[in-house]
Amino acid sequence: MASSDSCYTALDEVGSRVRHGMSERDVENLFLETGFYRSLGYEGTGVDIRSEYTLSDDRRPDFVTLDSNEDVIAVYEFKTSGRDLPEHEDQLFNYMDQLRSDCGVLTNGEELRVYNRGENRPKETVSTVSITKEQARELAATLEKREIDLSKSEDLKQFREELDPIPLDERADLGQENFFDTFRLEEGSPFANLVTGMMDLLHELRDEQEEKFVIGAYDFWEATYADEPDEIPSSWEQFIDGKQSLRDFMFCLESGHALLSRLLLAKATEDHGFFDGIGYNGVDDYFRELRGFGETINLDAFPVAASNLIEDMQEKLVESLFQDDIFIWWKDGYTEQLSRGHETRQNQFRAVAGGTGSIERVSDRTRER
Repeated sequence: MASSDSCYTALDEVGSRVRHGMSERDVENLFLETGFYRSLGYEGTGVDIRSEYTLSDDRRPDFVTLDSNEDVIAVYEFKTSGRDLPEHEDQLFNYMDQLRSDCGVLTNGEELRVYNRGENRPKETVSTVSITKEQARELAATLEKREIDLSKSEDLKQFREELDPIPLDERADLGQENFFDTFRLEEGSPFANLVTGMMDLLHELRDEQEEKFVIGAYDFWEATYADEPDEIPSSWEQFIDGKQSLRDFMFCLESGHALLSRLLLAKATEDHGFFDGIGYNGVDDYFRELRGFGETINLDAFPVAASNLIEDMQEKLVESLFQDDIFIWWKDGYTEQLSRGHETRQNQFRAVAGGTGSIERVSDRTRER
């Protein structure tokens, strides 16, 4: 959680420690050592602070900060102390445009300038050696980490209204890097969370509830498709513990890939206007149902929307690509929620979002995952 007092303390310490002629790297380290990013609610480098983005022209911004959905909030460009900042604005603006960041920060440790994307004049300019608590409060409000709670209808509405993804067509290299970063198989990443959540669900449905379809899907996969590698990839090791765990992980990894590939194809067909003129608007039709919705969103609505969107694609696009197979076993965890009795699949999404229906076979812990 952001703290303007902590932000003030961090920047005040930067101002007291900065010395004329300090290198760019030393200025970067000052902001890390004084807890500036922590004061804004960020966990740390490699989590929600990154320095590895390489742009299409091979240049690299010093730091970027990410919100809870891994969208870029701010780009940071550091300079040697004493360096004149305005001459480096174009460099920062280029980074901001390519990364679709809300704002950018240009600093030499002594002066700090904050810019909004699309505006040439700084929104805020402060001196770290004479910063006030009011200035720190304004900086914290601009640069703090955003936490998007998908159970809150207002958060979801704001997220969708402000969605500005890095394009794959205009900046192919950067878009590709951003894509693989989002879907990397690494503990804590969105994709890894999907796979480990599926493992929880598999254990409950197959082992505890003995659901016949889930058991049959797993047994068929094990007999037909399972092929253990001679050497376990290092990226897998953190997710497995023993032979059975390896096979369960492999099954859920394939299930995760099957789900995502279908959703990505559905998104691509929407982006390229496959359904223009037929009155179908893809996932927007689901979220349109939440207009005027003021309640807390039951998170079961999202897997229901994913399942229903796949059925939409089966009817409206290519049936064979979206038809049921063994990798849709996870739907058995939502049988009650997916039962018909609604005029449209979109109506069903809204009903589940409002808490209609119940799931008795899956624990609260697994549903949360």
